[in-house]
Amino acid sequence: MIMQYGKKGTGIYIAEKAGKVYNEPGKGGALMESVGEISFLIKKIHDDIIEIGNRVLREQNLTVSQLYVLEFLRRRDGLETSVGDLCENMGVSHATAIGLIRRLVQKGMCTVSTGETDKRVRHISLVRKENCLPDALIEKRSDVQAELLKGFTDGEAEMFVSMLHRINDNLSTNRSRMQDEGEKAVCAASEDRGAAG
Repeated sequence: MIMQYGKKGTGIYIAEKAGKVYNEPGKGGALMESVGEISFLIKKIHDDIIEIGNRVLREQNLTVSQLYVLEFLRRRDGLETSVGDLCENMGVSHATAIGLIRRLVQKGMCTVSTGETDKRVRHISLVRKENCLPDALIEKRSDVQAELLKGFTDGEAEMFVSMLHRINDNLSTNRSRMQDEGEKAVCAASEDRGAAG
């Protein structure tokens, strides 16, 4: 079976056949032997982006993860945002989210309050909704993004982002399915132990 992404002749055409991914012949692409290589490239790109981002943010006394929290809260302006909302959106554990929030509270950038109806729920919000992200920081982030997509046409950049969303959706679906299967296996094992006892 051959799956095609992109348009032949653009240099970003990819065909999948027999479990191997090929760039279009004659376009300088090399055979990618496995999903492992794709995973390696995605991880390397991620690590490089985090390193560059943290270097740029150092002068603002922030990390990439903290910036993500601030941007998430800014996008949710006016909505109650719980620690659980942040965990779900970032894909991090409760302990990690609490650590990020604690550091932002210490820096005076956000506050934590107890839920009105459920005292166990903690809501987080920005201290200053305006100017929580300095213009210089937004400009630097734009520069980094431009560097990432240097040499891409607008169409290629849109297609690349679209493909990344598809990969993320595939992984999210797979993650949910695996979690459901894991929970079923735990329940089955518990029932087996109960029947044996």
